[in-house]
Amino acid sequence: MNLRTAIEDYLTVHRIENHSHWTIYHTRERLYWFADWLESEHGITDTDGLLVSHMRGWVGHLQQRPSLKTGARLSDRTIYTYGETLLKFFHWLERKR
Repeated sequence: MNLRTAIEDYLTVHRIENHSHWTIYHTRERLYWFADWLESEHGITDTDGLLVSHMRGWVGHLQQRPSLKTGARLSDRTIYTYGETLLKFFHWLERKR
């Protein structure tokens, strides 16, 4: 399945489960940033190509990336929330298969 299609399906589940607008907005933002990175770094656009090592690589990328607001490195808490979002998405994908 196309990764962006899977993300939209995941967000639809969030809407059906009545998650807050804030949760859906930030989940979309984090997952699309991951999808952009995955495509630019690894050329992957399909969920069949996803590996746990990609999640680790994304976390490593976040640890080096400066904040858009402050220019400082992202905090451990911020990186944790990005990773948590991605992990939940990966688990949802696995259950869906």
